[in-house]
Amino acid sequence: MTQDRDAYRKKREAELEQLEAELQRLQGKAKEAEAEARIGFQQQAYELQEKRDQVRERLRELSEAGTDAWDKTREGLEEALTDLRTALEVASTRFK
Repeated sequence: MTQDRDAYRKKREAELEQLEAELQRLQGKAKEAEAEARIGFQQQAYELQEKRDQVRERLRELSEAGTDAWDKTREGLEEALTDLRTALEVASTRFK
C-alpha cells in the first residue's frame, strides 16, 4: 500500500513539473507580447502561481497524511491539479 501511495505521489509530482514548465513557457510568450496583453497575463500568471502553490501544498499534505486521511487528501490534490490544468489551458489558448 505504501508503494502505491509513493508511486501516486511521484506521478503527481512529475505532472506538477510538467505544468510548471508550461507556466514558464507561457511567461516567456507573455514577455514577447504587447503591453496590454502582458498586463493581462501578469494577473493570470499570479493566479496560476497561486494554483501551483496549492498543488504543492496538497502534495506536502499527501506525504504527511495517515491512512485514514489519505483518500480525502488525494481528492484535494486531484481537485487542485484539475484547477491548475484548466487555468493553464485557458492561458495557453490566449497566448498561442
